Amino acid sequence: MTGVIGRRAIPLSRLTPTRSRQIVASVDVLLLFALPFELEPTADRLGLRDEDGAGLRVGETARHRIRAAVTGVGRARADAACRELVERRRPEWVLFSGFAGGLAPDLAVGDLICPERVVLWEGERFDEERPSTALPALALPADAGFSSTLARAAAAAGARLSTGPLVTVDRAVRDPAHKRALGATTAAVAVDMESAASVACAAELGIPCTVVRAISDAADDTIPEGLHGLIGPDGAVRPAEFERISHEPELRDALRRLAEAGQRAARSLADVFEACLSP
Repeated sequence: MTGVIGRRAIPLSRLTPTRSRQIVASVDVLLLFALPFELEPTADRLGLRDEDGAGLRVGETARHRIRAAVTGVGRARADAACRELVERRRPEWVLFSGFAGGLAPDLAVGDLICPERVVLWEGERFDEERPSTALPALALPADAGFSSTLARAAAAAGARLSTGPLVTVDRAVRDPAHKRALGATTAAVAVDMESAASVACAAELGIPCTVVRAISDAADDTIPEGLHGLIGPDGAVRPAEFERISHEPELRDALRRLAEAGQRAARSLADVFEACLSP
């Protein structure tokens, strides 16, 4: 039996995540985000600098050597970036991060998820039974030291931390009704568009991995369809779309609210990564 992750068909028997050893000093960490504005606050907090010509932000803390990069949006880009960077840089631990949409009603903007399972959803509708081709849930190994530090850091930042399932989909879930349906069908507490591919890639390559994401839109939040084209697949803002939105008051106000929520989510990630990676 195989599952399609990104653009590759991978035998499901090979997708058992690597057991992480205790994370100690002098560990090479690869930190991957889908979008540039998800990464920037964390890079600033950790003092990461540009690595010329490599598309990486790099730095060292007392405990870790860190490389951070942007993958772009979606499973295919996440798989390709993870595969290329892991094979070229050979990190000892991969952290997949960025934003997620809330499905559980008790998760607010800025709250955090470190899922014990990641589920791949390949259906076109969010209220139907999960297709048989969907990837089974993946159990993510968690370093005990990291997990406890993450929990303390989240509490210090005033953020709720959930370890509930995360579901990966191929298109943004913008409507509260669709979020409720997807949550009910999959039992997931949050949704993104990359993690299943990234986790499967790390598992195939034998690299311990962890997912830490921040909620940028809650279960009851609506993302207007008119904002759909603002971010390109590479994660960059499209100037023409931004110009169009700036002339439509309702969309402009919605974008402002989403930007404020994104800033809060990005700060939550920066808070916990600063505490976990540079104590």
